[in-house]
Amino acid sequence: MCSQRATCSMYIAVGQTLIKKTERNCASARREAKMFGEALLAKATSYFKPWSDDKRPLHVILDSLSLKLF
Repeated sequence: MCSQRATCSMYIAVGQTLIKKTERNCASARREAKMFGEALLAKATSYFKPWSDDKRPLHVILDSLSLKLF
């Protein structure tokens, strides 16, 4: 009986550690994805700047350019 409880308590401790580690990894991945998205948006904005008149949002410019490709 005692060994079963010890094993169970060990699994609980390992599980809690695993959950905390996973949460940190998810937070780190979210942070990296946000930085990547912001960098990508900045590069796309600067690339399409010559075609914009600063009155239309970037997604409208991208839509109109993609229609011209087809």
